[in-house]
Amino acid sequence: MLTKLSARNFSLLKNTSFAFSHGLNVITGESGAGKSLIIDALQFALGKRPNQTFIGTESDECSVTASFEIPKAVAKAGGLPPTVEIERTFNRNGRGYLTLNGEQVLVGYLKDLMSPLVDVSTQFAQQDLFRPSFHREILDAFGDAAFQELLGAYCSSFTELQDARQELSERREAATKGIEEQNYLEFLVGELNSANVSAGDKERLSSELYILEHAEEILRRASTASQLLYSEGDESPSAFDLIARASEEMGALQIEDLGESKLRKIVELLASALDAVSEAKEIISDLTDVPDYSAPEIERLRRRLDEINLLEHKYRIGADEIPALLERSLARLDALHTSPEALLGLESKVMSLEAELLAQAFELNECRRKIGEGMSKAVGGYLTRLGFKQARFIVEISEPEEITPADLREYGVGRSEFIVCLNPGEPARPLAEVASGGEASRLMLAIKAALQGKLSYATIVFDEIEAGVGGDAAFNVAHVLRDLSAGHQVIAVTHLAPVAAAGDHHLEAVKAVKSGVTDIKVVILSGKERTRALARMLGDPERPESIALADSFLQRMTARK
Repeated sequence: MLTKLSARNFSLLKNTSFAFSHGLNVITGESGAGKSLIIDALQFALGKRPNQTFIGTESDECSVTASFEIPKAVAKAGGLPPTVEIERTFNRNGRGYLTLNGEQVLVGYLKDLMSPLVDVSTQFAQQDLFRPSFHREILDAFGDAAFQELLGAYCSSFTELQDARQELSERREAATKGIEEQNYLEFLVGELNSANVSAGDKERLSSELYILEHAEEILRRASTASQLLYSEGDESPSAFDLIARASEEMGALQIEDLGESKLRKIVELLASALDAVSEAKEIISDLTDVPDYSAPEIERLRRRLDEINLLEHKYRIGADEIPALLERSLARLDALHTSPEALLGLESKVMSLEAELLAQAFELNECRRKIGEGMSKAVGGYLTRLGFKQARFIVEISEPEEITPADLREYGVGRSEFIVCLNPGEPARPLAEVASGGEASRLMLAIKAALQGKLSYATIVFDEIEAGVGGDAAFNVAHVLRDLSAGHQVIAVTHLAPVAAAGDHHLEAVKAVKSGVTDIKVVILSGKERTRALARMLGDPERPESIALADSFLQRMTARK
């Protein structure tokens, strides 16, 4: 779950930090106070694409830090630590960094890691409800372990079919291209096989050639360096002698005022310097062991490098890419050599996989119909609780009249779509044709509530999901959010007092202007402050009637806990 969010110079969030808790966390505030900025900051930390509006006007960089507690089962399965801290920055040059527990990571990695743990539903995200492809994803998520296993097997077989179809297409194309490409590839493969170039050859040969061509200078300079570092004669002292003498002098000191820790540090550094000089001396000794630098050997290395350079120029690739070019050419040559019997074998494999997948796709849809019946009942129950007393929620699975291999997709065949009737006496129609903004909000909530036992998310975020909702329906939304928070941490940005009253943890966004600069702070409300905030949402925090009504909302929600 999300435990803490800190923002610095993130739009109007100049420097604020606030904590979250288990259960239902509600975020309130006056219109324009910056409630949704909190969700923007969280999404930015989780990998949302940034833009310049994220950066406050008084700064050149913004940063957000989000801290999470990872459920034990999830942490164990994914090899994750029990706590995760994400820090992300972004500046006006379009640059930034992203760290996970202090280590820099890529945005794609972070999204893969956190997307199964945190779900954010904004007012714009509700548009997903109108996409039939999203309907199928939700329906499949409602399936049990046996269905997931069946779906996984189908997906694996579909990938195998796609690969087989691709190979068959390439071999058919190769069979019709004639002998010209085959002759070219045979020449190329022969030339590259003869050259026998491995990755790293050019760099190694260049290094060897440099050593041989400069052998005399290397020997002279290495000999001089060796004497300066370590000499055993009676001439002027070497670097090793001078450091050793300094170490002896400092080691003999016993002056208390110098401090034991400082003295120990000096002696340790001098000892390290002696080790470094000895190691350098050994490496220099190895360097002076120059191999045979005869003219024939130098000429051989030059010819070999010329050969590699010629191949680089001829095929327009780097030396280290030559082995990969040879491998690709061999594979293509093998495809060109495809026999009629091999083509027949591939065609038979494709037909066999298509028949197998058609049977699996039919079985998947039969399972989806059964899953749809259970989902319809579960979602319908929540719709009733959310104020749609006679609503009908139907999952419709449609297929072509005659299914062919061309109809196969990565998820099966056909189409899954939600059909709803929200008002008595009206026919059931596709959701996109029926639901208004407020109705779509409650539909999204009903679906997530019905799915809550199957959701992997530890944290579910709603940004004004009750948009367009009022009256008794607001209490219904509050009760369902409360139910959902029993198994998940729920964070809800809300403008409705009943929803705010249902919260286990109440945060309020407060806007202030000081010296012409606007700043938003987030404060935790409790007791009388919370009652006044609810009264303000109801109209006037100074009116006794508003305060009394706010108290009644809190009592009503407390009684339902």
